[in-house]
Amino acid sequence: MVLVPHDHDVLLGRGTTINSHPGNQRLRSFVSKKKEIYSKAETKKIKRDIAVSIVQQIQSLTPPGRFLIDSSGGKNGAEEKCWVVVEQEKAIEKVLHRLREKDRPSGGGSEKNGAKKPNRQCSSMTSIASSQRC
Repeated sequence: MVLVPHDHDVLLGRGTTINSHPGNQRLRSFVSKKKEIYSKAETKKIKRDIAVSIVQQIQSLTPPGRFLIDSSGGKNGAEEKCWVVVEQEKAIEKVLHRLREKDRPSGGGSEKNGAKKPNRQCSSMTSIASSQRC
C-alpha cells in the first residue's frame, strides 16, 4: 500500500488530478518519443518490447517510479486515496494503451477538432410543414 504517490509514480485512472500528476506527464513524454517507432513496428512482440522498455524507464528513475491504482474505489478525496502498486502486466497494458492512442489536439474539450455541434433546436415559430425538422 502507498499512502502518498511521489512525482515519478504513474497513477492509473481518469480525471484532471491524475492527468496532471508529474509521473503521468513524464509517461506521456516517454510515450511520445517512442510513438513513431511503435507505429512502424511490424510485430506485436516488437510493440510489446517498446512498452516494456518504457515501463522499465519509469521503474529505473530515482526514486523508482511505480504504476499505482486507487483501491479505495474513488470514494475519498485525492489526499485520502489508498494507492496500491499494480502488477507488471497491468503497467505494460497501460503503456500499450497510451502508445495506441491517437494524438489529441491541444486545448482539450469534448468536441473533436474544436468543431462545435450544430444547434438542433427548432424555434417555436417553425411550422410543422417546414423543411427544417428537429
